[in-house]
Amino acid sequence: MLGEGGYARYDESTAQRLLNLSKNWMRSPWEDHEHS
Repeated sequence: MLGEGGYARYDESTAQRLLNLSKNWMRSPWEDHEHS
């Protein structure tokens, strides 16, 4: 559906989001759940 550029941006954004979520979860999962 998306072009290579669009897919690349989506993949990069997803990777960054997963990285942030992983850091937050490792740092303090309970706080992440409360804020969420």
